[in-house]
Amino acid sequence: MITTHPIQYMTPWFRALAADPSIDLDVIFFRELNAAQQGVGFCKAFQWDVPLRQGYASRVLGVAAGIRSVPQLLLRLRRAIRDSQPDAVMITGWNEPGLMAAYPLMRLLGVPVILRGDSNALRPRSSITRLLHRMLLRFASAIVVIGKANQQFYLNNGVPAARLFAGAHFVESERMVGMADAHVGDRAALRADNGFGEEDFVF
Repeated sequence: MITTHPIQYMTPWFRALAADPSIDLDVIFFRELNAAQQGVGFCKAFQWDVPLRQGYASRVLGVAAGIRSVPQLLLRLRRAIRDSQPDAVMITGWNEPGLMAAYPLMRLLGVPVILRGDSNALRPRSSITRLLHRMLLRFASAIVVIGKANQQFYLNNGVPAARLFAGAHFVESERMVGMADAHVGDRAALRADNGFGEEDFVF
């Protein structure tokens, strides 16, 4: 597995894969984020309140984000792939230069790529963007789709249906249900404090 950094909602998925005796999972992170880096986009520094790297094998390459770090990242990633000798590698999207560069590197190393991304067909793209998507998608031997719009994105970009396999979003259901159950007694008070009636729909 190749991804940018430990993320709270991916951790249960990695643990579930690692618990499968038929899978020898090794997750390669480009970096770990400190509290300030984690808070970019949230306007507040924070760290997750759950362990992100327990329950599965992983390694951190220690490479910063950005196009200037790509040469260093490729050297470290090549070394990590040669050490682990995977049968296949799943790459989680292409939302930064390092991820985009990982696809041709896997081709050079002879490692099949499984792609799992979140892009969808709900908005138009420029001709150049569509061309780049088509070029990148050719590196994937198989693609995990997570919904109709995601599947249509791949089909629109020339991916044969035979290379698409049904997947799902990451949802830590057990933990969320447990948190909800723990606060079920606070429901009425929370509604009243925030100006909602007993029958109001609240999201």
